[in-house]
Amino acid sequence: MFKNHIRCLIKFIPGFFDKASVVRFSRITQCHNYASFSARDILHETSDEAGTLIATFAKYIAIERHKDGAQTPTTIRYADYFPITDIRSFQRELQKTPADQVAALVIFTSTYRPNAEPQTYAKVLNDIDSIAVKLLPQMHEDVVLRTLYAFLFLIPNWITRLDFYKAALNRLATNNEQLNESTNKSLENFIQSCFYLGLSKKNVSAKVNASELLQNLLKQKLEIHLDNMHTLDLAIVGNAIYKTATSVNIDKLNQRVTNEVLKLDIGRGQDGILITFLKLLRFLRVRSPTVCEYLTAICKNSDSLARLQVRGQVHIFAYLTECLWDNEECSKPIIELFFKNLLQPRRFEFHSEAVRSKDLCTFLWCCAQMKCALTSEQLRHVENRLFDKLREGEFENYPDQLVDCCLSLWILGYKSQELLESALQTKLAAKSSKGAQPKVDSRLTVLMSASQIEQPSVRSKDLLKGFKAYDIDAKVPNYLLKSSDFDLKELSLKWSQEDGVETAQIVCPITGINIPSIHIKALSPENNVLVELLSESQTLQFSKDPIAIVRLKLRLLQALNQKIAVVTTKDLSENLNIKDIVHNADDEKSLMGQKTNSIQDYLSPSTPFLRRIFLVRIFIKFF
Repeated sequence: MFKNHIRCLIKFIPGFFDKASVVRFSRITQCHNYASFSARDILHETSDEAGTLIATFAKYIAIERHKDGAQTPTTIRYADYFPITDIRSFQRELQKTPADQVAALVIFTSTYRPNAEPQTYAKVLNDIDSIAVKLLPQMHEDVVLRTLYAFLFLIPNWITRLDFYKAALNRLATNNEQLNESTNKSLENFIQSCFYLGLSKKNVSAKVNASELLQNLLKQKLEIHLDNMHTLDLAIVGNAIYKTATSVNIDKLNQRVTNEVLKLDIGRGQDGILITFLKLLRFLRVRSPTVCEYLTAICKNSDSLARLQVRGQVHIFAYLTECLWDNEECSKPIIELFFKNLLQPRRFEFHSEAVRSKDLCTFLWCCAQMKCALTSEQLRHVENRLFDKLREGEFENYPDQLVDCCLSLWILGYKSQELLESALQTKLAAKSSKGAQPKVDSRLTVLMSASQIEQPSVRSKDLLKGFKAYDIDAKVPNYLLKSSDFDLKELSLKWSQEDGVETAQIVCPITGINIPSIHIKALSPENNVLVELLSESQTLQFSKDPIAIVRLKLRLLQALNQKIAVVTTKDLSENLNIKDIVHNADDEKSLMGQKTNSIQDYLSPSTPFLRRIFLVRIFIKFF
């Protein structure tokens, strides 16, 4: 009879157990209340979760471990454990298992697996997990690593769900056994520890702890071992750093990763390592022109670029974008290949290379940031694919990706009201369950502001009810003043003291766009002007155009009929008089007949300052 009792949830007891077995085995499971696995997991396991990069790292670790001459002999027998006719007999035998034989038992389990019933196999996994935790204090570091590798071999997709995995992470990151070991052995164990810590991305509860553990481990050992690391060693450590979002600030590491990128040859199958390093460089905020030139060479070579998966091409595009490297020779081939795969995914023997929603999100952000010209047909293809993914439920758990896609399309000039409403509804529904996420929700706020300003007549009143997109007197938070590239307080004070100026206030007029402006109120109201300060970090490398969010802000202010003056760092060095800005910002009548697409050339920071002021009010619709 099924026991409707809380003990049915206790680990190792998913079903029909008698009271005696519960009492006997509870000695082993005193601190473990819930099972790591159930029969449902066994039935629904897929083989496509582990990933080829993890397989590459695991193979490398196996080879390095094999080089170690000290091998632990197997003293237990398969027949003592399997096949299982009585789970209680298995549990009794399990209690006799020595600590250094748990890894061998896990390997035996892989042999038993094809013949096991799902429910029995789930119990076996849970039992072994629990005994491994119990025996962990008796294990040396090498035994811990060997046991982890055995579990990785048995359940590569589920290893992070093990109680032993979480307990072993704490042990590896805090042990001091390596003090008497050779340098090579210490390095090998360090790399393996980083590898297992890097797997924790798939387990949210383990990831938070892993980040702290990895940070402590890196502080103790990274600089000691950095010079002795091979390329794959560095890739494993780098993978762990960005997968666990661990903060690292070591110049020597940044330089080493940059040098490794330049040595890679994707023609020899090193494309996965390249993408790993690019992810790491993005996470560490390392902007290297040398790496951009290396990636430019890959983009120019159609064969090299085609070797990469879509996600790899997007990662290259993203790194170039973060470096503001708006070279059309790079972006054009990537865009062409992306749409080719979007419309006709590459097919392999057992699967096709579909474009993931997060790849589509990143790609659109890159296009918007780099001011790439997408055709109306391409934009419609993107919209259709987004609706397909929305119907398939891909955005239910990741609504921010849909909001980002919609915002990027809006910046590119593609304003789909239906897509906008879908994005707002999806995000607001998720927001009610997840609570406030200020950093993430800011993109939603920007999208709502853009919609209210540029399409006020067709916006959804229910979704935007009570929302205010524009406030010319909105105060600026202190953190924005500290992080600005300009001394805004000094500039506002200086300009407020000039003749003809009533006040000069620091404001953020567009809700959600946290880029300060200086609002100059003249004695004559018709001479009021918003001064937009453009720094080098907000300017694309070659075209010298503003980045996406600045372009959107200027476009929205133009839609509100605001007088705008764009001032660069170079302009400020020339000691500009604010009178010139106030008096000339209104003088654009003679230029209103200009074609909208010609304004881009005039707004370039290389254009004389006063000419930019004259033209800024006729800012192009899709700039």
